[in-house]
Amino acid sequence: MMRQVRALVAFVVITYLFFMVIPMVVLALVDNLRRVVGGPVWPGCPFNYLGAIAALVFGGYWVVESNLLLLKVGRGTSLEVAGRALAPTTTLVSSGVYSRVRNPMVFGYFTAFGLGIPLLQQTLIGLVVYPIFLVLYGLYLKIWEEKNLVLRFGDDYEAYCREVPMLIPALRSRSSSKEVRS
Repeated sequence: MMRQVRALVAFVVITYLFFMVIPMVVLALVDNLRRVVGGPVWPGCPFNYLGAIAALVFGGYWVVESNLLLLKVGRGTSLEVAGRALAPTTTLVSSGVYSRVRNPMVFGYFTAFGLGIPLLQQTLIGLVVYPIFLVLYGLYLKIWEEKNLVLRFGDDYEAYCREVPMLIPALRSRSSSKEVRS
């Protein structure tokens, strides 16, 4: 029961961080950079807003779906601080969106906020700043998260890494018959 409560709290914290705190901080950073550095701002048009909404919805799907799979299949969450998982999954999740990319949450997050927000802000600076965050987060994943997943799931995770790309989804999903259990 306590593990379920921790998982639920972690899910709420992740959602709040990734959908409220981090985007607002980066929004403010990009806006302030645009004011200091200058740079082009393109006029608003319906295509900017439609593209932004599409990116936010598409990216949001990947984030929500990946979190739900972690809760349901993995029986844990992705909440991790400096390599310490707070409610770690007990089962390696390799189905659903995880059959296309090892980090669907990151892919969704950067689709939504790396493309959607700059379209809303109508500035090229956002299209430069967000990929920098993606690279930094990718390094974090390599240094902390993947190392811990190898320790937790061993050869199963290493085999999964060889078959599924890290950040950009494969067009075809990994065969569901290869579902890894631990």
